[in-house]
Amino acid sequence: MKRIAVITGASSGLGAAFAVQYAARYAAAQRCDELWLIARRADRLDETKRLITASCSAPRLHIRTIPLLDISGLGGVRQFQTLLRQEAACNPFTLILLINNAGFGIYGPFADTPPDEVLSMIDIDIYALTGFCAAALPVMQPGAHIINTASLAAFLPVGNYAVYAAAKSYVMSFSLSLNAELKGRNIGVTAVCPGQVATEFAQRALGRASAKMPRGAQAPHVIAAHGLRCAFKHVPLAVWGWRWKLQAFASRFVGRSLFATVSFRWIKRL
Repeated sequence: MKRIAVITGASSGLGAAFAVQYAARYAAAQRCDELWLIARRADRLDETKRLITASCSAPRLHIRTIPLLDISGLGGVRQFQTLLRQEAACNPFTLILLINNAGFGIYGPFADTPPDEVLSMIDIDIYALTGFCAAALPVMQPGAHIINTASLAAFLPVGNYAVYAAAKSYVMSFSLSLNAELKGRNIGVTAVCPGQVATEFAQRALGRASAKMPRGAQAPHVIAAHGLRCAFKHVPLAVWGWRWKLQAFASRFVGRSLFATVSFRWIKRL
């Protein structure tokens, strides 16, 4: 039976790092036959494939790039279901890993954000992630893993990131609940909660290519390697580094309303 791993948002940043790290460190041990890379930009997916080929520890691993124009909402979930049905019609297979990394955030007051951008964020960060999990579970067997990319913003409401922080809070809560539900099936679910990562996130969130990289941003491959390591050790919540761990712990003692107010007033544009 063919063994397949799937990564969304794999064209750049953390998603590409997940793909490279998985192929280099875990694909051979997991006897993975095929790695599906899903994202919007075909040219960037080809670049990720090239990086994987250069570092892959599993010489028989087949890399399949799947450029979907839009994975958001019900339409994106149905596209994924179609891919799974088409594969099942050709070959018996099982999904051994799903990494839901596709997503984005928008910086600024909620009242100033166009409704279509707000709903697009929810469609990808929440709807697609939840739907991909639901579509994947019927073709997963014991020993499979799901990794959902959340954020350090999941622990408290953040002013100027109201929808993004709320969406990532959902991802964290959903992942922890799903992990508890699937323990009996020996399927692990891990929420990866990074702080600032050196990716294109800031440029998209702020809506300008000139946005500076946040100070102290961590390299994507470091976060990806840590997330994969936690997942395969069945750790449900992956927070890298003592500073981020301290922030996550301290969130238990900070008033939600107070933090939302302070962050709105004092977190400035980069």
